[in-house]
Amino acid sequence: MKASKRRVDSGAASTFNGRPNGRITGTDMRHLLLLLPFLLFDLLHEEVNEHNNQHCTDHESPALELIDWVSVLLQWYRLYRCHTEILNAYNVL
Repeated sequence: MKASKRRVDSGAASTFNGRPNGRITGTDMRHLLLLLPFLLFDLLHEEVNEHNNQHCTDHESPALELIDWVSVLLQWYRLYRCHTEILNAYNVL
């Protein structure tokens, strides 16, 4: 005798953006990576300046370094998703 799965209704939606169980795809991650540089621009700039003025320090906002890392991740994603023929043309493989 097979055990049947019972669906438990917790009142929460069973889909997230039309995808079952809130599954995140590679395209979703790409969109997030494309938006991150704009979200990180001038991140904590005012807070770091205020801290520097109060404590006589010379710290800088980490936003530019974070944007550099996001750019590297986007380049890696493009290489990962790239067709083999294109990579062979540039002697990457």
